[in-house]
Amino acid sequence: FGDVCIWSNFMYLNITGSNGFAPPDVDFVNWQVIPYSVTKGYILEGAAVEYQQSTNWIISRRDKRLNFVERATSVKPQNSLNCFSWGYDLVELNSITLGSIFEICNSVLTTTISKNTLINSELISRGDVGSVARNTMINSFAGWNLSCNTFNENFITNSTAGVTSNNDFIISNNTISDSSVTWINNFGTISFNQFLGSQITVFTNSVNGFVRYNTVSNSVLNVSILNDG
Repeated sequence: FGDVCIWSNFMYLNITGSNGFAPPDVDFVNWQVIPYSVTKGYILEGAAVEYQQSTNWIISRRDKRLNFVERATSVKPQNSLNCFSWGYDLVELNSITLGSIFEICNSVLTTTISKNTLINSELISRGDVGSVARNTMINSFAGWNLSCNTFNENFITNSTAGVTSNNDFIISNNTISDSSVTWINNFGTISFNQFLGSQITVFTNSVNGFVRYNTVSNSVLNVSILNDG
């Protein structure tokens, strides 16, 4: 009750203490729209836009934080201009082009990070997720600080990744080449991975785990037990 969420560029006040089951713009029982006002939390600022008169569309927008976003329609009714986190000082220097969507939700991520392709990119996640699976990373950096159960079937090359987890971890069926990957976690199982020309470091507080059925070629696999108890 009394919390505020942002949805499709409007702010909504919770008036019942319940999220409900519909978006706040159509849930009139639990949410109340906050009218535009400088004193109500909205940020008023100028931006450079490209406008197409024939369609009445804004084609692109560039803000004072050097973010540049081209219009692209996603699978949702909103387009990329609406999905982007405008007005947030920690979101800066992003270029969202070629039909891409960049969305930051004000909610906790509790499912998976899966089937993403990162090329010359960076992915940072601070939420709790169930698994990191089937991602492709090329010339990229990724950092996860989460309570994660599995890290499996990922393909990582010429990249750097760091994973911190409080749970027992299953690291399996990954192919990691010419990369540096560090895991910090309670120990689970490291199995059926291919480490090729890479530096793999695992820091763990537990001795109750297994390292088996891995292929290590021109690589260093270092498992360090932080707690000898």
